[in-house]
Amino acid sequence: MADPTSAEPTSTIAVVSDNAEQRRALESQLARAGYHVTSFESAAALLAPGTGGAAEVVCLDLGRDEVEGFEALRRVHERDAGRPILTLDRDRGPQAAADTGRRGSYEHLLLPVTDERLVPAVRRAVAHRALNLRAQQLQVQLDERRGRGPLLGTSAVIRSLSQQIDRLRDSDMPVCIIGETGVGKELVARAIHDHGSRRGAPFIAVGCAAVNPAMQEAELFGQERGTTGVHRGCFERADGGTLFLDEVVDLDPATQASLLRTLQQGTVRRAGGTQDVPVNVRLITASSRRLDDEVRDHRFREDLFYRVHVYALHVPPLRDRKEDIPQLAAHFMEKIRQDSGLGAERISAEALDVLMRHDWPGNVRELQNVVHRAMLACDGRELGREHLPAQLGGSAAASGPLGGEPARSDKEVVPLRELERREIMKALSTTGGSVAQAARRLGIGRATLYRRLSELNLPPPTVALRNALAAGGAMPAPREATEE
Repeated sequence: MADPTSAEPTSTIAVVSDNAEQRRALESQLARAGYHVTSFESAAALLAPGTGGAAEVVCLDLGRDEVEGFEALRRVHERDAGRPILTLDRDRGPQAAADTGRRGSYEHLLLPVTDERLVPAVRRAVAHRALNLRAQQLQVQLDERRGRGPLLGTSAVIRSLSQQIDRLRDSDMPVCIIGETGVGKELVARAIHDHGSRRGAPFIAVGCAAVNPAMQEAELFGQERGTTGVHRGCFERADGGTLFLDEVVDLDPATQASLLRTLQQGTVRRAGGTQDVPVNVRLITASSRRLDDEVRDHRFREDLFYRVHVYALHVPPLRDRKEDIPQLAAHFMEKIRQDSGLGAERISAEALDVLMRHDWPGNVRELQNVVHRAMLACDGRELGREHLPAQLGGSAAASGPLGGEPARSDKEVVPLRELERREIMKALSTTGGSVAQAARRLGIGRATLYRRLSELNLPPPTVALRNALAAGGAMPAPREATEE
C-alpha cells in the first residue's frame, strides 16, 4: 500500500494572503516541493466563481486583524468543509491556535514558516483530502450495495464472503463460521439471518463459553420448574428464526449429545420435562478453532460435527484485509458519535497510517475499542495520532490494544503476582471476557484460570463485564485495591 503521507506533485494548493511578499515566499516554497500553486489576495478572491475551486488544500494567512482572519477562515471552511485549510499566523498564543482548530483549520503554522514545517504539513493535508474523497466513494459504493452486500468492507476476501452469504441466505443449511477471536463472527451470522428468508423472525445468540457447563442444557433447551413455571430455552425463543451458538466447541459433552438429538428430531425436551417440544430453527455455529481438530482430539463429537459443519465460512483476520480499515474506522466513529455524542468527525492521515501499520491481534473488536478510546481522548473534530495508544504508535496515555497497563521503564521490576494479574487481564480483555478462550491463550485449563482469578482477588467475568470489555473498557482493579 502506498504511503498515505506521500506528496502528490500534481496537487493544487491555494495560497491566500494580503501580503504580496508572503504570497511569493509561500508560492516559491510549494513550487520547489512540486505543487501547482494558485495565489489570492483575499478569501473573497479565492471564493469568487471559477477561481480557487480546484485547489485541494488552502494555505490561509490570517493577517494582522484577528477578527478578519477568523471570518475568512469561516467563509473558506463553509464553502468546502472537506477541504483542509492550513492557517498561518504570527504567534498570538496557544488560545489563538486552539480557536483556529474549532473554526475549521486542519493545522496551524506560525510565520515565518520553513520548508521543513510547511511541506510536510501540506503533504498531510493532501493525503487527508484524498482519504476523505476515498471515504465518500466507499460510502457511495456501500449505499449502492446495501441490500446485496451484507458486510462492511471492499477487500477481495470480504467481497467473497458477502457472495457466499448471498448464496446461503434462502437456505436453511447449517453454517459453521470459523475465525479468530474478534473478527466479527456474530456479525456474519446476523448478516446471514438479516438477508435470509427468516429475517423477520428472532435471532438469538449464545456464547457457549460464557455459560456455566451445569446450566448449558437449561439455557439451550429450557427447564420445567414444577409449580414455579417453565423456562423457555434459546431453541424455543428462536423458533422460526435463527440460533447462533458461538464457540460451540465449549459445550459440555452431555449438552453436545442433547444438541445432536435436537438437530436429528427437530424437538427439544426441557430439563425436568417429559414432553418433546417441536422447534423450527436455523442453526449457525462458530468457533475460533477448527472443528475437525477438536473432533480428532476428542473434544467434539464426530456425529455432531457432521450436523453443524455442513457449510464452513472462514472469516479472515483484520491483518489480512487491512484495506478495509479506513472504512471500518469511519463506520465505528460514526456509530460511536451517534451513540455517545462524542464529537470527532474525521481521522487524520497520520492516525490512519498508524492504524494501517498495526497487526491487530484482537481483530475488528480491537479496532473498535481503539477507535472508541481515541474518541474519548479527542476533544476536537479530528481524531489524530496523539489520541491513539502509545503501543500503536500514538501518544495517548492509555496503552495496549484493549486497555492494558501504563508504559514502564525497562529497569522497573514488577512483582510476579502483578505480572500474572496483568497477563490474565490482558487475555480476558483480548478475548472479550471469555474464560475458555483466555485460558487457552494462557496455556492453562479453565478451572485453573478460575482458581487464579479467585487467588488474585479478580472477579470472574460476568455478562456485564464482558459487555464492558467488548465496548472498550478495561478489567477492574483487584477488590483488595478498591477497598483500601
